[in-house]
Amino acid sequence: MNEKFTGNKFKYTEGELRARHVGDCISTRDNPVETAKWRLKKATYTNEGVWVHFTGLRNSFSGLFVQANGFVCQDVAQKCSQIMMDAFLIRRTKGETVSIPKQVVPINAAPDEKGVSLIDGSGFTEKDVSENEKLRWLFENMQVDGLKPEDSPSPGAWALLQELRNNDEQRRDFYKTLWPKLLTKEDTESGGKLQDDGKETIELIKRLQAALPVESEE
Repeated sequence: MNEKFTGNKFKYTEGELRARHVGDCISTRDNPVETAKWRLKKATYTNEGVWVHFTGLRNSFSGLFVQANGFVCQDVAQKCSQIMMDAFLIRRTKGETVSIPKQVVPINAAPDEKGVSLIDGSGFTEKDVSENEKLRWLFENMQVDGLKPEDSPSPGAWALLQELRNNDEQRRDFYKTLWPKLLTKEDTESGGKLQDDGKETIELIKRLQAALPVESEE
């Protein structure tokens, strides 16, 4: 998300953007008038090439706006994301050199800490890798010391790494369910390449067993 744009080289002028509700905070709740406005604005984001960036920003905000009872304030996350993305689009039409808003990276804090901890999103460099490659990166780096945000393939991968490291149950589920599914998918896509001699599969199983937390016997 470090792309920069200079000048008005995209689809709409400033006036056209505003006519399509860019600059207005629109609620996406069940309201016929607001729903019609949001559909037009969503199409504008798509046509301007920022829809994927918008959804990533909105999802990252959702990790911040969580009440004490666990309720996620999605409407707040939606509106904050609209404010940032709209400002970007309008400033871009004016010829300013601007960057697409970056995702925030929430890291859940323990109850006795100061709350959600954020890190500077400028440290991330979005890499052109598949979701499977991100999962493999998580597996390979789960216990690697000295990692920095820029070492990760995406902000989401970095946030998930922190979550898995701090949650034994989720980490166990990752090793037992998500990771084996990835191996099965890769094996299928490669036409059973891992089955040539079985050595690579055995090695992976050993690494999985070593990474799993030791469960105490009752």
